[in-house]
Amino acid sequence: MMSKPLARALVLVTLGSLLAAPVWAQEAPPRDPVGGFQLGILAGVQLRGSASGQFGLALGWTKRSTSNVGFELEAAFTRGPDGEVYHGLFSVILQSGSRATRIVPYLALGGGVYHAQTTLRPEVIDALAGFGIEPTDASETGGLIAFGFGVRYYLSEKISFRADYREMRGITTSSGGFFDKLHSMRRIGGFLVIKF
Repeated sequence: MMSKPLARALVLVTLGSLLAAPVWAQEAPPRDPVGGFQLGILAGVQLRGSASGQFGLALGWTKRSTSNVGFELEAAFTRGPDGEVYHGLFSVILQSGSRATRIVPYLALGGGVYHAQTTLRPEVIDALAGFGIEPTDASETGGLIAFGFGVRYYLSEKISFRADYREMRGITTSSGGFFDKLHSMRRIGGFLVIKF
C-alpha cells in the first residue's frame, strides 16, 4: 500500500500542474509537440509485496487538433522473488495544458489482461515438503482495470519524460463477490517517450 505522504505528494504535484499551467505557457516549443504517435519505454516499481521491478513498452496516439485526448497500448512484465506478472493494457489519456506548456498533467483510465505465474522460493518448497506437501507452480489469467495520473515533461519537441502512478486491479478467480476478487497492484514508473 502506498504511504499517505507519497499519495498526497503525487496529488499535489498533479493539481499544482493543472492550476499553474498558464505560468509555463511561455516555455512552449514553437510547434505542438504532443499530437501524433509516440513510443514509450517504461521502468517502474510495483509497490505491492516485495517492490518488484516492472519494465515494458507503450505505443500511444494523441489527437493532433486538440492534443488533450490520447490512447495508449502498454505491454509490461513485473518480476519478483515469488514469480512474474505480464500484462497488456489499453488506456485513455486525458491531458491538460498540452497545447501551450512543456509540463502536462494527465489522467489515465483503462483495462486489459494479466497473466501471473507464481514460483515458490526453495526455502518455502523445503518447508512444505517437511509437511508432506508437494507444491506446484501456479498461474492465473484474468481481466485488469487501471486508473491513475501523472505528469509529462517535454525535453524537446520529440522527446518527453512521464512520471506515472497507476492503480491496477486484477480480477482474480477467488471466491466471493466482485470486490473480493480484485487484487490491487500499484505502480510508480517513468516513461521515456519518443514522438514519431
